[in-house]
Amino acid sequence: MKKTFLSLVAVSLVFTGCVTKQANIEREILEKDLIKYDNSKHVIGNKNSAIKTLVYTENIEGKDDKKIIFYIDKLPYTAKFNLCEDKKAYRDFESVVTNKKTGAKAPVYFTSKVDCASSIIISKYKDNFEAVINFKMLNGFRVAKIGDFDKLLPYKTHFEVSSLLLKNNIEKQILSRGINEFTYFQFLK
Repeated sequence: MKKTFLSLVAVSLVFTGCVTKQANIEREILEKDLIKYDNSKHVIGNKNSAIKTLVYTENIEGKDDKKIIFYIDKLPYTAKFNLCEDKKAYRDFESVVTNKKTGAKAPVYFTSKVDCASSIIISKYKDNFEAVINFKMLNGFRVAKIGDFDKLLPYKTHFEVSSLLLKNNIEKQILSRGINEFTYFQFLK
């Protein structure tokens, strides 16, 4: 019986290690050829007029990857914001033109925008809160090759919940959990 138990523990540890390694490989593939966008911290609202502070966090491998801090000044609370506001526009590849005389090829670019329009609505519900959430976060740009030229493809994460109960007395309310990563909300005192 003891040998069977130890064998199961060993197999579990090996399996967990394989799954963790697979998740890390998948993350490396996703981030290959990615021009990263610093999406690590956003602050919405005014700290001085806040009656409550809510923090949304995405944690990967023990490090906070994305964080949105909401300074709630009244209830019900509504906020509309842009999670890539500083990235107003980027040069996007449109086509290639060929010079008729020389045969040289040149790219044609146009200005494009990334849509990161986001919102949150929070209302009191008994001793807790209810939230409607729509977050669009820019992670960066993937680079696609078109001939000898690069085309930027926005790589975004979209988090949307139509009705989420946020418990007032829980330290961290975990929304999702993956291998080496989790997402949570937290009210600060």
